[in-house]
Amino acid sequence: MKKILCLTSILLLTNLITGCSKKEQTEFYVTFNYLDQNLSNKIYKVNKGDKVTKPPFNGHKNYIDVEWHKDSKLNNLYDFELPVYKSFELYAKFIEEEQPIEKYYNVTFKYCLEGYEDKIVKVKENEKVEKITPSDTLDYQFKGWYIESSYINLYDFNYLITEDITLYAKWDKKNNDNNNGNIQSNFNITKNVIDINLETYEDPYINVDKAEFYKNYTIATSYEDAYYRAQHGLLCGEYIEEDGSLPSINNPKDSATGLYLKNSNVTYEVDKDNNYISYNINTLNNQDYKIYYGGVYTSFNDVAAYLFAFNEIPINYLPGTNSKTKNLVQQNYGELGRVNFKLYSGPSATKYQHEPYLYGQKEKTVFYREIDFGANTGSNVYFTYGGGGRQIFRFLLGNSLDNSYSSTDTTWSTPNPTTIDKRRVYFTYNHYNDFTEYLNYYNGFGKVFGNVTAGNSEGNYNPNNPPTEYEETLLSNF
Repeated sequence: MKKILCLTSILLLTNLITGCSKKEQTEFYVTFNYLDQNLSNKIYKVNKGDKVTKPPFNGHKNYIDVEWHKDSKLNNLYDFELPVYKSFELYAKFIEEEQPIEKYYNVTFKYCLEGYEDKIVKVKENEKVEKITPSDTLDYQFKGWYIESSYINLYDFNYLITEDITLYAKWDKKNNDNNNGNIQSNFNITKNVIDINLETYEDPYINVDKAEFYKNYTIATSYEDAYYRAQHGLLCGEYIEEDGSLPSINNPKDSATGLYLKNSNVTYEVDKDNNYISYNINTLNNQDYKIYYGGVYTSFNDVAAYLFAFNEIPINYLPGTNSKTKNLVQQNYGELGRVNFKLYSGPSATKYQHEPYLYGQKEKTVFYREIDFGANTGSNVYFTYGGGGRQIFRFLLGNSLDNSYSSTDTTWSTPNPTTIDKRRVYFTYNHYNDFTEYLNYYNGFGKVFGNVTAGNSEGNYNPNNPPTEYEETLLSNF
């Protein structure tokens, strides 16, 4: 019995001693394993029941963040909101930056001509589609890609693709019989809408050295450039020597009738409000160029096209003819200044009989204004012309209007101007004795008609040999 009691006492004493020596753990350690030999692992000490703080990510390679997982296979994401009651290890999973999904759009080229198959081109978003130029066929000539099947607006290949689009090829039937097959009944007018950025386009001509400007001269190739040139009285178009004489006229005629052909293609650039921006001058040799509304122009071809396209005089012209007007235009534009935009009465039964009638003038269905052209060189420079020789060069701009408009109205705004198909531009190089019609292309002028052409001396009317008459032209799609 004594032995049993003794053994029990020993066991109780042993338990008491053991229990007093065992201490409760209050701190734990969390190891952050980066799984990358180039990075040092981190060990954070955490008090019992607290949350462990996620280590800051300071960048690594091309990664943008890191996740921490409870397993080395990185399939069990750790929740940093949980309290810590033991030591453990977490494993890093690095997060790469998501690559944007590349979008592509379909650009469908519909050839609209037998023998051609339509083509679909995939284009990356916000990139341009490469222009396709199909070859002409024996009977048809390619004229461009349009955004609608009715062929109203040409597609601008500078646009960035943001959606699927369809383009339509326009073809013109070739005239395989010396123009007879290409006669048109009206004008083909195209207006391409463009954005204008005068606010973001810095004026490049402040304090310009005019001598240097003209020494290295090139024509304006944007509306913004032409606008700021005009603000400083600088030329926008051709800078060439001219003496006011006609170019050599050997222009296309209709083989059946022998009549001169007038280009029926008319191409404008306009802004979103349909205001004129530019007009394309057809050169017949793939070197077309643009003139810009509100620009400074003096050359033979530029002024003719400007009058025909915009139905107005260029900005370097003033409508009056008195000395005050001449002084003002010289002050603003120097030798580029021109004047005159007044009603041209033409011949009558008793006056100016040596002058030929222009189209519609005799019937009083078309009324004309005269514009002094001058020339660019020598004794023919505008303000010195006419000294002893009366070599006055003028354009005549005609519209199907009544004659009640103001002689100082520079825009034909009263009454409303007629459309381009009702408009005529003529040039006289010998003070109304003879004329030639502008045919809407570079150096495009028609048959000369009038008094001297009939064989008479300048300014002298011969009733037995009256001036030769205007000969109608035919429209042709150049």
